[in-house]
Amino acid sequence: MKFKKIRGSKRRSRQIEKWRNSHLELNLVKVKNKGYDYVKIWVRPWDNLRYINRNYIGPNKIVRDQILNALLDIYQSWDEQLKIIGKPYYLKIWLFDPRFSSSQVVCAIGQKIEYYETLFYSDMKTTEFPTDKFLKVERLSQFDFEVYLDEEVHDDNDFPERKFYQSNSDYTYDQRYLSKLKNGKARINEIISNGEKYNEYFVKKGNVWVGEKHQTDNLVF
Repeated sequence: MKFKKIRGSKRRSRQIEKWRNSHLELNLVKVKNKGYDYVKIWVRPWDNLRYINRNYIGPNKIVRDQILNALLDIYQSWDEQLKIIGKPYYLKIWLFDPRFSSSQVVCAIGQKIEYYETLFYSDMKTTEFPTDKFLKVERLSQFDFEVYLDEEVHDDNDFPERKFYQSNSDYTYDQRYLSKLKNGKARINEIISNGEKYNEYFVKKGNVWVGEKHQTDNLVF
């Protein structure tokens, strides 16, 4: 899918700054009640484009650096606020490559820490951090990163019987894709729920770099 050039750089820059400012303050009430909070790149048009095309890799380098600096500002602000709680916490920045528009800052406390610590899958392959893409964002040198897989998830319920499709072509397309998933295109996980068995299919789209700022005297898990 091709996209028209995104114009209005000054207006987009103001939108990014507005988004940044609106998320510097952490919702501590939500964190205490639900155990987590997060902020994605909710800036038009990039937030919509990632849903229109799941392979959309995000904005150009100049805008990407501006958004990344905003995420780092949010991370720093949240870090200072989480210390007030006085409990161990999870605070990480997730950088998706190449699907940068899915990047976000995530925090958690309590039982949610383990959930996020085990959320991503690693294939244990050695991969170097994409410094060339983020060379001008010097603050990243303050972070330790671990690499995991950015995966798109499907399951058998996404491929229903023919009667649920409006056309034969749509049904045939999905069945061909399902066949590819079963024959090596995806990592498969078998699930048993309420006595029923079905498969989950994980399709690699790239990497996600999970980063945490070098810790000194912070209270961390």
